[in-house]
Amino acid sequence: MKRSIGRQTRAGAQPPVDGDRQDAQAERRRRIVVWQRRIIVAVAVVAVFVCAGLAGSVVRSNKNKALATPSAGASPSGLSISVPGRSPVVLTVWEDLRSTDSKKFLAEYGPTLDHLLSTGLVTIHYREVTAVDKAIGGDGSLHAGNALACAQDQKLFPAYRALLYKDQPADESDDAFSKTSYLLKLAKKIKGMDSDNFRTCVEGVGHTVWVKKNQEAFVAAGFGSLPAMTMEVVPQEALTGQQDVKTLLPEAPGTAKKKRLTPAKLKSEVLKAAEAAPTATASASPTAG
Repeated sequence: MKRSIGRQTRAGAQPPVDGDRQDAQAERRRRIVVWQRRIIVAVAVVAVFVCAGLAGSVVRSNKNKALATPSAGASPSGLSISVPGRSPVVLTVWEDLRSTDSKKFLAEYGPTLDHLLSTGLVTIHYREVTAVDKAIGGDGSLHAGNALACAQDQKLFPAYRALLYKDQPADESDDAFSKTSYLLKLAKKIKGMDSDNFRTCVEGVGHTVWVKKNQEAFVAAGFGSLPAMTMEVVPQEALTGQQDVKTLLPEAPGTAKKKRLTPAKLKSEVLKAAEAAPTATASASPTAG
């Protein structure tokens, strides 16, 4: 009798019969379908996260493009921080917190402006610009202006402004103000400023568009360089008007040949304007302070 010798497998087992082979193929097909479904689901999940990420970036982008004025003390135009007085005389001070010339202006004219405010002779509008950023690069002016507007949201504008000038880098090429960590560190020196709202505003650059709009207005006005200051008499029945605008600093357009404005001359000019205004209520002497 002849023995039928079958083909041996590597393990010495007999080859599977047709039914077993069909079952194995079916199992492989099932596994392939399962993995295909998992891959499709995984791709869908990734797509959801990508879309969500894109949506978030669009929201942040639109937020950074929207004009957000300081929540307290803004002028009628919304583009300046207003410190109100009781007369219709308005001084507008254009400043750059990164500018050493702006710091020199504060040192020379700051006491006079404080005196004029304390006597109610003027309202002062502060407009933050980015002249140094534009001139030498960086974005310290922009971020410092934004942080100052955030401080105004907390009604701590004067204290933080003074601190920023005090800790202003001696060299304009030092762009320390571009670091939000540095701006937040300074805020810790002022009681009540280091709050969640302030940090969120500074880190979220909530008022950068506001600063950029001021820079655009500064360029459009043709001032050229800092410092710059204008005076206007605004009738109380039309506070949003722009009447009798007068440039006061030699650096402003059309005033290069005028005698340099001194703090005493500034007080005299303001008092004359206040007394001449029909609705003026000021009567303080310009010689004090």
